[in-house]
Amino acid sequence: MKIGRVAGALLLIAACTMGASGDPGPVKVISTKREIFYFKVDKGFVGALVEVFDKHGNKVIEQHIEKRKVIVDFFYDQPGKYTIRVSNGTDEQIFVYVKSGPSHAERFAGDFVLVTDF
Repeated sequence: MKIGRVAGALLLIAACTMGASGDPGPVKVISTKREIFYFKVDKGFVGALVEVFDKHGNKVIEQHIEKRKVIVDFFYDQPGKYTIRVSNGTDEQIFVYVKSGPSHAERFAGDFVLVTDF
């Protein structure tokens, strides 16, 4: 009886751990430090569309993904909330990035988001 309870508890812990770590989908966020949003896509998402929207819903940039690793650089942008949408046909993932540091766009006018594939 005691062995059955211990085995049941271990099985429950293993099932909860597997469910919590689940598959994040075709887009995996690697880092959001230093005013960048760095992610990697599955091979099937190469060619997908990346769109960045500001806090008012205005599209700041859109670009097709050419390689699996992508950096969205917010260094020159104003502080605020940005929405990043990665879509490929009917598959879509949406992320929110909040820039809290100051803008470094003294030399630029308006928004300046840089998307880099590598």
